[in-house]
Amino acid sequence: MHSVAMTSAPNGSDGKRITGRTVLAWVIGFFAVIFLANGIFLWLALSSFSGIEATSAYKAGQTFERDKAEAAAQAERGWQVSADIARAGEGANIRIDARDKQGAPLTGMAFTAVFKRPAEDSDDISVVLSEAGSGTYSGRIDEIGLGQWTLVLTGEGIDPQTGNPQQMFLSQSRINIRD
Repeated sequence: MHSVAMTSAPNGSDGKRITGRTVLAWVIGFFAVIFLANGIFLWLALSSFSGIEATSAYKAGQTFERDKAEAAAQAERGWQVSADIARAGEGANIRIDARDKQGAPLTGMAFTAVFKRPAEDSDDISVVLSEAGSGTYSGRIDEIGLGQWTLVLTGEGIDPQTGNPQQMFLSQSRINIRD
């Protein structure tokens, strides 16, 4: 017969002891990773939100062909419209310059600027712009908050074919209003 002698460590363990501090460090590390991942996902979600919203996909689908035709007609016109927004106190001044395909100023238009929050409808601000000069339209917002906004510019004019007023221009741009 062979006999085998077994020896063991004094506490029955060859590794490090698990203490309260070790457990606390692991728990804090775990939640730090979770909070970091959530923060990254939140930042990605907010920075990539396009602002496109449809209250009814069915109704949006019904107007798709008309919207597509209006967009094609706008592209054919080739208008260049640029906006300049300058913070002034708690509000802002908006000035747009509107030119046709050849660079001639667009006059006699009725432009409206709507400032929308990308994620909610409660803070929308609408401003009717008045013609300030040849192809220049301007307006003032008395109070507007800082941060991300979607600027929706619409321009109504007289349709040369029908002689009726109709929307001739529409654009949406993401802007950031800062102090």
